[in-house]
Amino acid sequence: MNSLTKQNIIICGATATGKTIIAEKLALALDGEIVSADSMQIYKKMNIGTAKEDLSVKQHMINICEPDEEYSVFNFSTQARQVIRQINNSNRVAIICGGTGLYIDSIIYKMNYGLQRTDNPLIKTEIEKDLKTHGPIFIYNELLKLDPITAKKIHVNNIRRITRALYLCRINNKPISEIQEKIPENNFRIFIIERNREDLISRINIRVEKMFNMGLKNEVTSLLNAGYSYNLQSMQAIGYKEWKEFFSGNISEEQVKDKILINTRQYAKRQITWFKNQYINIGQYFLLENEQDIDDLISKTIKLYKENE
Repeated sequence: MNSLTKQNIIICGATATGKTIIAEKLALALDGEIVSADSMQIYKKMNIGTAKEDLSVKQHMINICEPDEEYSVFNFSTQARQVIRQINNSNRVAIICGGTGLYIDSIIYKMNYGLQRTDNPLIKTEIEKDLKTHGPIFIYNELLKLDPITAKKIHVNNIRRITRALYLCRINNKPISEIQEKIPENNFRIFIIERNREDLISRINIRVEKMFNMGLKNEVTSLLNAGYSYNLQSMQAIGYKEWKEFFSGNISEEQVKDKILINTRQYAKRQITWFKNQYINIGQYFLLENEQDIDDLISKTIKLYKENE
């Protein structure tokens, strides 16, 4: 079978919408395997805070990195495509499931990574100096001047991505958006899962409470004791970064929980905006109002999938 020619399924949407259970049921019904598209579930030793679940079907792209490893969208795209190809070559369907928009984009589209990525210590030092002297808003505005399209896709507080994008713009002497062209490539059926606002907030509250009951504090403590610092990409994830002030003695455990709840809700809002903007013309949206809707969604999805198989 030619690579990635078998129709595959993408189940995406905001956190806590119930994507994983839907993906599991689809995998069982269609003899498929799940490919995670979650930028935090790639890390080993980080299970509770990333809401990993034990499923009855095979999962890929989970627990593939140590917490101190850097892992880019390009790394994910390369590895995930290889996994999908292997699944398809076994005559099985790949069900991509997750809420990391850039990861999903990197599977749907063939990205033209024509960027120069050579190391330039001088430019790196200049950016680091500007960040230290003028702060993150200054760096973001610099990126906005050079590449407004890329800047508007990055949250103003995501310092790591902002500095990386500014660095790439400067060493290439042109906007990243001019070089990274999206080329539709692969055969996917895309389903975006939605919940009404009140339901989603309730589900987020339940999830965070469950994390604390399962021992999130102990998980974070173990990571810190193992030498994994808050400077790491992995430790900046929601559910982990909020503990820094607690272990410094500045806030209570209840305040940590409140911060995680707020950050998760804000993240879900950004995810909703992303999927509405990115996939409005290529995906099908499903609003789940009760648990019965999940079974109806499964039936409709299987029907739509088989009609286009």
